[in-house]
Amino acid sequence: MSRKSERSQVEQFFSGDIPPETDTASPVVLPACTGEEGAEAVLRFGATHDQMKAGITCYTPAADGRPLTVEDLRARLEDSGVTFGFDSDAAERAVALLNAGESAARVVLARGRPPRDAAAAAVRPLLDLARPVRPGMTFAERIPPLSAAEGVDVAGNPVVPAVSDPPADLFFPEDAHCFVDDDGRVIAEAYGLAEVVGTEVRVRPLFTVSADRVSLTGAFYPADAAGEPLDASFALDELERMGVTMEVDRAAVSRAVAAAVREGRPVAGVPLAQGEKPRHGGDGRLDLDLEERSEVGTVRADGGVDFRERGVSPSVEEGAVFARLHPPTRGVPGVDVFGREIAARDGRPRPVRAGPGVRAEEVGASAAAETAGNEPDASANDLRPMGGVVEFSALHDGLVMFEEGTLALSELLDVRGDVDFTTGNIRVAHGSVRIHGVVRSSFEVHAPKYVVVEGSVESAVIEAGGDVQVAGGILMDGRSGRIRAGGNVTAAFANNAVIRAGGDVIIGQYITAGSGAGGESGEVRAGGRIVVTEDKGKILGGRLVSGQGIQAAEIGSPLGAPTLLSIRVETDEIRELARERSKLVADLARIEAALGTEGGDKRFERLAARTRERVGDLIRARDWTRRRARQVASRLAEYTERSMDERAGKVRIIISGTAHAGTVIGMGGRTLRLEKAVDFSQFYWDALRHEIVATSL
Repeated sequence: MSRKSERSQVEQFFSGDIPPETDTASPVVLPACTGEEGAEAVLRFGATHDQMKAGITCYTPAADGRPLTVEDLRARLEDSGVTFGFDSDAAERAVALLNAGESAARVVLARGRPPRDAAAAAVRPLLDLARPVRPGMTFAERIPPLSAAEGVDVAGNPVVPAVSDPPADLFFPEDAHCFVDDDGRVIAEAYGLAEVVGTEVRVRPLFTVSADRVSLTGAFYPADAAGEPLDASFALDELERMGVTMEVDRAAVSRAVAAAVREGRPVAGVPLAQGEKPRHGGDGRLDLDLEERSEVGTVRADGGVDFRERGVSPSVEEGAVFARLHPPTRGVPGVDVFGREIAARDGRPRPVRAGPGVRAEEVGASAAAETAGNEPDASANDLRPMGGVVEFSALHDGLVMFEEGTLALSELLDVRGDVDFTTGNIRVAHGSVRIHGVVRSSFEVHAPKYVVVEGSVESAVIEAGGDVQVAGGILMDGRSGRIRAGGNVTAAFANNAVIRAGGDVIIGQYITAGSGAGGESGEVRAGGRIVVTEDKGKILGGRLVSGQGIQAAEIGSPLGAPTLLSIRVETDEIRELARERSKLVADLARIEAALGTEGGDKRFERLAARTRERVGDLIRARDWTRRRARQVASRLAEYTERSMDERAGKVRIIISGTAHAGTVIGMGGRTLRLEKAVDFSQFYWDALRHEIVATSL
């Protein structure tokens, strides 16, 4: 057989066409080579598919009986392409077998060097890591990372490893409480449970300090990782090593150790030491003492608020002391379990200034000692006032105003009867108005401050920069009347009312809205809350929009009165975008009216040349206005959702009784329609899911 034929045979085998039969477990008969005859011995070789082993596939002795030698075998093997990993001992065994007439099919003549994959460092536990380690204990050893190494097959070809990325070494976080030394030993620095996650190694302490550093708890095991018992003395020594200076509850330690041994399981959550929490100072506060308070409602004996018995006119007489400003108090520092001081906050002052008609006078610190801060166990002895009490008194009769940190008395216009044809519309340039009767339909009252109505309000217009307080009810037809207040609006009830309040809308009995004469119904909007205060207070129909929450006992009706409750938080950006959107809608309507109902594009084709330019300008203005309106609407929706996300969970719609089917809840540009009645429920915005969530109270 020629050398060329032998090389071709091996190359064909290397391609996988001839399966090797070397290193088999069962006896293999080595066949004679056919098709090749001559005086010399005939040898053919094969290799495994990965070319990591080579052997003889067939053999025919020399015709003259000359024995085969190792040198012949090696030369033939190299000629066939096997140039790496020749095993001379194996070759001697193969030659001996062949010369003796036996099979050498199971003899591997050459072996390649397999590639080595990269391997990350690892940890070999030396102890039982299901139990705790102690400081200084060697609990594991590091197995170094292995870099990748290239292999070589029997043909001398390089073999690339499957994983060749640089291997990761062990990682010890800052709070690992353990380390590896130069000898590869992993040593604990705290009493705790050793953890190995991937290449990250740490010891999680079993004596843990709370986030505020005021309390210390521990977990106790019957024995440590080496099987040695854990006794109370070890625990006390470990706490001392940690630097705990507060008194340790030794009895609790002894009980926990005994229980762990007795029950054969860990005892966790054992209180060991306790520091002292800081007591923060109380903020300054303003107490108003008014015969007719500006607050809505009075406190009942049971602690509830009776909004029906509210004062309708917070007026004072000349010389009366109507407010006291109490100073903040100083905080008392605490001590952590390590004996270090925990700083306490001093209370913040309440900035209040005396405005027109008001005199401020400091009367000393005796009254301030009554304010002992906001801690339930605080006392005047350890929370000291940071100044004296300031009293505010009236320089003349008037209405008390408190705006932007300033107490002032406003001029008050008293209307002794109704607002009707006798008085005409009421308008004042400054100050407030008190009406002792009823505001009749079609009349108006305008004041830059408060409007107080001791009777009721019919389909009239009331506009106030501050609060609007109505002792009776608000009865409107949903079209011709309205109440607009920069502050709060309060009344006994509201029927088909149109109300806009910058603050809260507080109604005693009910808010109802049905179809008016023109098919319109009432609408209530508040920058603050909308609350119906009575235990059986109802909201029946209409649209209510609030910035800070809505609350009532009953919403809607079994007859399905259309009722929409919406939370809409308005910011400066949202208001500006809403104004721009309204203007764009109005501009678009004017442009389209000017272009005609047929459509400006069709009319443009029939226009005379002298007018086409003007119409073309209108069409371009229309297209720009449409695009801009879409952009503004998109940004408005984005800001609305973002504003709800920022206040998620803080603003809620609360129904303490029944919300009937057909009621619609709106928040963040989403709506939720109730398909069936629900009781004792609340609705709020979920910032993560961007949707309205309904839960039980």
